[in-house]
Amino acid sequence: MGKVILNSKNIIKSYQNGDKRLVVLNGINIELKTGTITTIIGESGTGKSTLLNVLSSLDTFDSGQLLIENEDIRSLNEKKLSFFRNKKIGFIFQFHHLLPDFTILENVLMPLWIKNGF
Repeated sequence: MGKVILNSKNIIKSYQNGDKRLVVLNGINIELKTGTITTIIGESGTGKSTLLNVLSSLDTFDSGQLLIENEDIRSLNEKKLSFFRNKKIGFIFQFHHLLPDFTILENVLMPLWIKNGF
C-alpha cells in the first residue's frame, strides 16, 4: 500500500461546560495512507466533525500526537501551522463559506494567492 500521510496516536479531545467535562474523542488512533479511501460514519453527535477538525489541524486536542507527513502538528506555531495547512491540506466543506466580495473562481483561487503572496 502507499506511504503513511497521517497518523494519530491516542488523540483525546474534550469540552468543558461549567463543572462538567465532556470527552468527545477518547484515544483515537488512525493511520491514513496514500492511495486509500477512508470513510468516517456514525450517528449524529458522535464526534465525526470534531475528529475531522482535529485531524485537519483546524481544532486542537487535549492530548495525544498528530503527525501529518511526519510533521508533528503540535510543534508548529500558529503562523507555521497556517502555512502548513495552505501548502499540504485541502478542505471541502459540507457547507460553503465563500467570501461574498469575490467570485466563485476568486474564492477557489484564494489559497493559491495567499501562498504566493498575492
